[in-house]
Amino acid sequence: MPYNFDPNKLTPDMIESMRYGEGLHPSRISSLSETRQKKMPYTAAGLSALNVGEAQMSPGLGGFTVPQYKNDEPTGKSAIVLNTDASNYRQTLAHELEHALEMQGGHKIHDEWDKIAGGTKGGGRFDVVKRLVEHAPYLQSKWGLDPQNAYFDRDMMDYQGGRAKNLLKEQFASLSAIEQAKNKRLTDDPYVRKNILTTPEQRAAYNAVTGLRQTRLDPRDLPAYTPQPDKSDPGYDPNPKSMVEKIKSALGFAKGGMIDKPLQGGSKII
Repeated sequence: MPYNFDPNKLTPDMIESMRYGEGLHPSRISSLSETRQKKMPYTAAGLSALNVGEAQMSPGLGGFTVPQYKNDEPTGKSAIVLNTDASNYRQTLAHELEHALEMQGGHKIHDEWDKIAGGTKGGGRFDVVKRLVEHAPYLQSKWGLDPQNAYFDRDMMDYQGGRAKNLLKEQFASLSAIEQAKNKRLTDDPYVRKNILTTPEQRAAYNAVTGLRQTRLDPRDLPAYTPQPDKSDPGYDPNPKSMVEKIKSALGFAKGGMIDKPLQGGSKII
């Protein structure tokens, strides 16, 4: 499907954010080239209203995502603008798609992490941010993480001080992007399991707040942001049941809507 940028979908607050936050007027934004549209990450399928374009921007900026508001309330929609000169265009786009998915779902990654894994050993946001910074050289050499990615830089972490824990969302967006580029799962990596996402809760939480798990796009229609045991951890179910299936099972319904136990007289009803 074509991914054409539509300036008519920009609300006044989005235009203001672009102009004053990024110094970019919407008139400078064009649709993605045909070549780049063909490189669209698969996570774009999870967005019901994707509005993405590209423009010439300062060299240090890869791109940004702007949320849409109506009556000061977020609508769940957003617009993505990529730097035409972005050095790693596909990963940058995949990173921004993570933010768009978060906005669409109305969930905050930090809140979801705190809820799922924040109470586990070493699961505090700053703990994970610190480990990701410490082990960035491994992620660069083995996973292709951009060495210029400031979210994994110790100086950035120190500069942020008490706000450094909020780098987690940006780090996860970058990690999910390189997973897509490699078509591999980060939580399958023994080094990552030992040194970064060190508990089953952390691995389940990471998988729940990244990629298409931010939507209901899975075979069993599981609720978004719902942690499932990682496939390499105990308790993993390759065929998890949806909530509807669990309710049916609890009530004694079999597949097809029949009642498992026959009624008196040997018959069943729908």
